[in-house]
Amino acid sequence: MGFNYAAEKKKFETLWARLRREYRAAGMPDTAIRKMHDFDWEVFKQERIYRLHTQDLGIGIFDEPSAEQEDKSALMKKFWNRSAAGTITRRRQGTAG
Repeated sequence: MGFNYAAEKKKFETLWARLRREYRAAGMPDTAIRKMHDFDWEVFKQERIYRLHTQDLGIGIFDEPSAEQEDKSALMKKFWNRSAAGTITRRRQGTAG
């Protein structure tokens, strides 16, 4: 997963410019608006960290990989053979050691 910080931050700030106007028009105090913004900013930062440090395997967790899927994901190659599902598949194929 990639994360384009500049694009995502621009979306966030555009959204919050609109929300600030709406909240002020509704009579919400600035301190409450600031607290909501700060909370959303923390969530934004957590999402950024998660997406920077997470790689999509490209298949469902419980799906057995096909030959074409195995070739595309280095993580899938590394961890499939170590997994219980990989062991079961190797046994069915008669290649388990």
